[in-house]
Parts: sequence; structure tokens; C-alpha cells
Amino acid sequence: MTVFFMASSHAQTLINGPLSTNAHWTASGGPYVISGSVAIQNGAVLSIDAGVTIFMEPAADFSVVAGSVKASGTQSNPIRVRSDKTRQGGAAAPGDWKQWSFLPGTTATQLNYVEFENGSGLLIKGSAPVFNNLNIHHQLGAAITVDLAASPSGDGNLATDNTINGIAVPAGDITGNVRWGIRGIPYVVTTGTVSVGKGPAISSVSPNTMQQGE
Repeated sequence: MTVFFMASSHAQTLINGPLSTNAHWTASGGPYVISGSVAIQNGAVLSIDAGVTIFMEPAADFSVVAGSVKASGTQSNPIRVRSDKTRQGGAAAPGDWKQWSFLPGTTATQLNYVEFENGSGLLIKGSAPVFNNLNIHHQLGAAITVDLAASPSGDGNLATDNTINGIAVPAGDITGNVRWGIRGIPYVVTTGTVSVGKGPAISSVSPNTMQQGE
């Protein structure tokens, strides 16, 4: 991970590249500005304190590849993930930044009282993060997108003013044990069919020739 501390009347900490050792983001060390792609790797743990503001530069993204995030916002002092255009005094819009992604190597991850605005939503693949009291709004696309191996959970979540105010579920077969446990945001199957267990398929036809009328 590359970290730059900028000294000015508007000091901030610039974050770029992989995060492969434990890190602690504090309100006094912020705001934090994510540039490019930042990925938690190598089992690292990122702890984020209440009151931290994280700005996402244009097209920036954040992912958990192998490790965990412990974001400890509170009702009176939430953590905020915002478009960097806001910090620059510009007009923020949905899709200003990419996604926060929680991939199969995500472990022991919990986000409490985190607000996400003007991005492209959250993505959960093959992992089981816990989301409590998230406020996801003004996202381009679904508030949250999951694959059929994801088992997120949590209470008190809210999605407003997104392209889809829901958890987008793809069509396909659920072949393992999963839990749909997020409360406050509905699950939405936007197209196709979701089957529990492998869906039936025709593998062969016998006889393989037929005469007209048979």
C-alpha cells in the first residue's frame, strides 16, 4: 500500500495500491482519499474508526481479496464513503467511483453505520460479511450485488435513490449452503430463474432420430 500524508489546511491521507499488512484508519488521520485500486491482501485487517470520511477518486475501487474490514461507525458518528468530487467542491453523481467488493477471501468482516454515496454499489462474491445499519444511496446500479455463493447478513440497512434499491441476485443454481440474511434491503432477482440445487437439464435424447409424425 502506498500512503501519502499531505500537509496543508486541508490535510488528507492518500491511499493507493495493495494493503498487505494491518492498518488502522482514524478520524484524526483522515480524511482518506482512495486513488486507483486498493485491495486488502495477505490476511490483513483494516480497522476503521467512527467518524472517518473516505473519499473515492474517479473510477477508484476498494476490494477485500484476502483479509477483513472492521468498520466501527456509530449512529451519531457514522463512517462515510463519498465521491472525491465532494471534497473538491464539485457536484457528485452516481457512478463517480466503482465498487467496494468483498471477494471469497473475505473473513471476519463487519461494517456498522457506514454511509456509501455516489458510487456503483457493493459487490459480494462467495463471502459472508456482516452489514449493520448501512445507508447506501445514489449508486449507479444496485445498492448491493451478490453471487449465488454469497451469505451476507445484518440488520437495519437502508437503500435509497439507487438505480435498484435492492440486492441484485443473478439467475442460476444455488449448489451450496448459503444464507440470505441482510435485513432492510430486499433481494431482487432481475431476470431469469434462481434454482435451489442444480436445475434439470437434458443431457441426451434417445432415440436421436425421429420420423415425421412420431
